[in-house]
Amino acid sequence: MDCVIKRLVFLVLCFVLFQVRRCLPDSLTVNAIHDDGPCMDHTKSYALERYNPVKIGYVRTIDLGSFGQRRMITRALKPPIFEIPDFLTEDECDFIMKQAVKQGLKSSIAKGGLSPKLMPILPENVTGKLPPNEIGGRFEDWDQNNDDVIDILEMMKFAKNKHLLFLSKDDILEMIEKLNISAAKDEHITKMEFEDANILGIDSYFYKLHRLHPKHKDRYSEQTWVKFGRTANKTMTRILKRVMKLTNLSSYLVYGCEEMQVVRYQPFGHYHAHFDSETHTRQNVPCCHQVHPDQRCKICRYITVLYYLNDNYKGGETAFPVADNITLDLEQSIQNREERDIFNLNEFCHAANFIVKAKKRGTAIMWYNHDIDYWNGGWLGDLDGHSLHGGCMVTEGEKWIANSWLPAPYYYNSDLRSMFLNRFEGSATAPMENED
Repeated sequence: MDCVIKRLVFLVLCFVLFQVRRCLPDSLTVNAIHDDGPCMDHTKSYALERYNPVKIGYVRTIDLGSFGQRRMITRALKPPIFEIPDFLTEDECDFIMKQAVKQGLKSSIAKGGLSPKLMPILPENVTGKLPPNEIGGRFEDWDQNNDDVIDILEMMKFAKNKHLLFLSKDDILEMIEKLNISAAKDEHITKMEFEDANILGIDSYFYKLHRLHPKHKDRYSEQTWVKFGRTANKTMTRILKRVMKLTNLSSYLVYGCEEMQVVRYQPFGHYHAHFDSETHTRQNVPCCHQVHPDQRCKICRYITVLYYLNDNYKGGETAFPVADNITLDLEQSIQNREERDIFNLNEFCHAANFIVKAKKRGTAIMWYNHDIDYWNGGWLGDLDGHSLHGGCMVTEGEKWIANSWLPAPYYYNSDLRSMFLNRFEGSATAPMENED
């Protein structure tokens, strides 16, 4: 009998050791990151954790272990958005900004499904007509009131409808002067004048404004990535451990997060409304955190934690245009952009359903970009359309923020480890260049 019991104990111990080893990346030991190691907690009912927002204004106390306690305040219900004052210290904010400057910042590229496929930019001083089958190629495309005259207001409407530009009368007059549109010197273009007017030049001018002008671009900011991992500064390791306490996610998921993105917005700096994650869930397209950076993939970010690194600027609010909108119809909103462009946060920042601006540096906000797929073990579920968000235009000073993105897999790829776990093995992997 004793022999049978010993064998059973031995088998149980072997199984436990196998489970621990199975959830650790190759050659990674618990001591490599000084605490519980990046290991999936198989005792939990579901893979992902999620706070109940309860109600707007609800305050709970979060125990961050050796980092003390913090208040977490519910600011929205859908998506659940939480504010955590004093999540970072002032010294930590200073360190992150200094590290970003030391590394050098590069111009950001708009992602998250915001920008359509871009056409090549035409050279300067292009002249001619637009093809009749292209929007703007016919006089009727411009003359919306059918009075046989294109006036300044109709030029502004055309710029908004085709190029999503919100221009003033002075902007149009500046364009007429720069392009030397003689037919429009009297602020009108007749049907006869339209035949010889430089319509191609006007259309190209509008397109370039949207692509290149700081105010009209989908995004105008600079960014860099500050790394986590074995070779990272201890400050970054402390922050990562604090994020694990905040989110209640397994260390296997938190240590597999992307590098910290640091962003600087100068005057005119903004980022129109976008998603941090992606909508499609095609099983043949893997999540970016699970594959080589050059492979075609989709962004699978379950949680966003955004840190406000400074507070001495004007404008620059973070806006969630459709937060807590119980009748959300994103497709209709996209179709109606020429009427009321909720994505354009330079024009409609304060029309957003929820706006936040930290009163004090070190504040963090956290939200969920996806639902949880409870039918398949609690892995990544559908994108939450209410998580649409962006940064309003900075009007004075510089705005500094940082992002921690915590990716998670879909159930059908839950056995694939994050490529970012490599950095704890002494072989750092570069983040996705110019993402968001």
